[in-house]
Amino acid sequence: MTHEKLTARQAVRRSEGFHRLLLGTPEEVADAMIDYWADGTVDGYTLQPPRAPDDIQESVEKVVPILQDRGVYPRQNEGKTIRDR
Repeated sequence: MTHEKLTARQAVRRSEGFHRLLLGTPEEVADAMIDYWADGTVDGYTLQPPRAPDDIQESVEKVVPILQDRGVYPRQNEGKTIRDR
């Protein structure tokens, strides 16, 4: 098997079509994330906020607590290693 040697830009360009853009209030974003996960559209998330670090902080402070309240995001990590979590 051979592997392509892609630049970072090429790798990003190849993956662009598979990302979904979620816009709205924290509740609307949380609802969409839960819906995509529940119906099997996605099995995980990669956040790419347009305004780092502001949008990262806003997601952590506003969206994550909603996901935790709805029981789809843990409040604490159970394992000691990333693999255990």
